[in-house]
Amino acid sequence: MQQMSTALSDLVLALTSFGTALFILRQNLFASAGFILMGMAASCGAYRFSRSTPSPQVLYWHQGLAWITTILGTSLVASGFHRWYTNSVMSALHMGSALALVCLSKATDILAPRTEELLVSAVSSLAVVSIGIFSVLHTNPFGLLGAVLYGIAAAVGTEGDLASIRRVDWFHYLLAFANVVFLRAFTYASPHVFYKDN
Repeated sequence: MQQMSTALSDLVLALTSFGTALFILRQNLFASAGFILMGMAASCGAYRFSRSTPSPQVLYWHQGLAWITTILGTSLVASGFHRWYTNSVMSALHMGSALALVCLSKATDILAPRTEELLVSAVSSLAVVSIGIFSVLHTNPFGLLGAVLYGIAAAVGTEGDLASIRRVDWFHYLLAFANVVFLRAFTYASPHVFYKDN
């Protein structure tokens, strides 16, 4: 079914994702890769929802990229954020947990669907929370705001309506705004740092 409002919100999300990825590419490859994944998922969504009857391949790619972005994309952004503050341990933890979950979910049939769903939520939530915590420790208001916006987007969800607007559209616009905020977060240098790695 054609849903032009969702196609538009996905397009806005794709543009902000690719734009953020491009602007931070030279200074933060990990985060840039995370935003590229988000842009790819949103681009598939924009194409999917602009069609009255999207092909099964389009549905497959949109759902697959959205799933990968939830785990790996968010973890890449968090990993890049920690690398920005030279915290290689946290960066490695985010990447390791995301890659392990992708391998367990897709390379084996070990995880039950409900367990997989809970682990996906846990990995992506921890990535966002860690960005928020490190933003406070490094007095980066843009990182904190970006993390809060990601959290609000997750709370809004994608099913049903909110204030006569589809929740999926709110979700996309919140993520798009968060991406613009993260663009600033990855270039922000605070004079007040309350935590520093040795």
